[in-house]
Amino acid sequence: MSDQSTAVLAYLNEHRQQLRQSETQRSVLTNYLLAITAGLSGFIVQQQFARGTLAVALLIVGLGCTARCPRPSTTSEPNTTSPKPGR
Repeated sequence: MSDQSTAVLAYLNEHRQQLRQSETQRSVLTNYLLAITAGLSGFIVQQQFARGTLAVALLIVGLGCTARCPRPSTTSEPNTTSPKPGR
């Protein structure tokens, strides 16, 4: 193999490892959020849905929104996938 193809393979291998790490971190965070939500839901039920648990319920909603709401892109690259108007 040439040096160029070795470098490309090394780059792709590193990129794949970073993607795996990101997926593992996402999975761990999701599991933590599920455990926290289950515990908080159990607390609300134990308190028989008292008015005082409304803040805890809102916390659960907030956790769900932060886990699911898309975040704006922070890259400065233009979006090349959307069609250009007028063309």
